Order: sequence, then C-alpha cells, then structure tokens
Amino acid sequence: GAPLLVGAGLLMGYNIARFKDPFEIGLRYQLTGPAMQHYELVTSIKYVLPNLYNNLMRIPLLEADFPFVSAIFISETMWPFYIRLPQYYVFHEPVVGMFIIAPTLLFLAACVSYFFPAARRTDSGDFSSLRWLVLCLAGNLAITAGLIIIYIFSAMRFQFELLLPGNLLALLGVWRLRKFLVERPGLQKLVSMIFLLSAVITIACGWLLGMGEPGNRFEEINPVLYYTIAYTLNGIWWQ
Repeated sequence: GAPLLVGAGLLMGYNIARFKDPFEIGLRYQLTGPAMQHYELVTSIKYVLPNLYNNLMRIPLLEADFPFVSAIFISETMWPFYIRLPQYYVFHEPVVGMFIIAPTLLFLAACVSYFFPAARRTDSGDFSSLRWLVLCLAGNLAITAGLIIIYIFSAMRFQFELLLPGNLLALLGVWRLRKFLVERPGLQKLVSMIFLLSAVITIACGWLLGMGEPGNRFEEINPVLYYTIAYTLNGIWWQ
C-alpha cells in the first residue's frame, strides 16, 4: 500500500498547486457539455438504472453486411418503457451492453465456487492464494462498477475498466467450475465449449465494433485494407 499512499500524496500536492484544494482534480473547471454546469448532479443514484441498462443490456445494431455489429448513437426513443431518464442524464455516446458483446462475463457467477465449504476441504494450501486473488479482483470490479453506474453518462471507454478484471474472474470461475465437475466429464466438456464459444464471440465483437466505430475512421485512414476485409467477410457470410 505504500506506493499507493505516496502516489496519492503527490497527486493531492499537485491538486493544491493547481486548484488550492487537495481533492479537486479539475472536474469543476472542464469546459464541456451542459452536464458539468451542474456539478452537484455529476453523480447520483438516479443514474443507476439507465447506466446498468446501457452497460449491460443495450443491444448493438446487427446487420448482414460488414462489420455486422455496430454501436450507434442513442436517442430518446431508444429506451425501454420502465426507464425514466433523469433531467440532466447524458446519453450522447454509442454504448453496447457488455453481456451482449462480451458473454464471457456471464461466467462471473462461477467465482462463487471458490467459497463453497467443499473447496476448503478438498484443495491444497495454494488454493487460499487463489481465493485472495478472486477477492482482490472482485473488489476492484465492484468499486469501479459502483463509480461508473452513478456517473451522469455512460460510455464504452468506461467499460474497458470493467472488462479486464471481469474476464479474469470469469476465467478463474470456469477453471474452478471444471474442477467441481471432474467426475462428470460430459458436463465438464459442455461448460468448456460454452465458455470457448463465448470467448470467440467476445473477441469477434470487440474487433468488429472497432472496425465499424462511429465516424468510420478505419475506413477513411486505410480504405484498401478495410474494403479487402469487408469484401472477404461479406463473401463468406453470403455463401
């Protein structure tokens, strides 16, 4: 913890030099969007439901042509009936639900298996280190997710903070689940196949979303490569 405390102290000193306040990082001075004109509303419990929907369940645009999966800009009509948007909530950026494009995260629940009573009876001493790792990753994920879901808007760049610890936890959970199913090889193989399929979907969606990101910058910067990939994959798809 010492390096973290030193880093925090240096950052607080830097904030004092800039803003005469150790806890001010410059957020109040941003010249951006109408939301920042109401600093007291930058975080609120009211944003939890729309942020959860955006970050977990919002469905991407699916098409039969490359890149097949796209994140589109959100409008006021693109919300389910049970969500009432707070007055200053901002939804100007494309967002896709992580459970849709990264289904590996659905295996997060398997991490509970690390704390079953049977785990302590049957595993070696090294297993306690794994439980500690799972707790650390889960704490990282919970704290980061808690900050993101109370923020005034959601964005895919925020999701990157959740994908790494989330996928590591999912992988550890599946590994543990396979150990529990060692006497049921058929079910063990089924779990492995489902997880591998989820991993393929996660990797493919991440790549395709990058190829078709709003603004089509990849297409503009390298149209030869873009259209070569597009024609190839469209040909495979339509065959």
